[in-house]
Amino acid sequence: MRPQSLTSGYTNLTDDLGDAWRSGVHGSAAKHQRLPAVKATWDPDNLFRFNKKIAPANAG
Repeated sequence: MRPQSLTSGYTNLTDDLGDAWRSGVHGSAAKHQRLPAVKATWDPDNLFRFNKKIAPANAG
């Protein structure tokens, strides 16, 4: 189970503790760095968002 678990808890049930925390809660820094590009492709208008925001790559 450990390889599939998050490093900082369940992302929807925690407080946002800043950039370093967000990077860990998504599994790894590498995954977190890819998320803005994925978000820009699949949700460029940022319709799907919540308190731990990943802005689309093209959002200033």
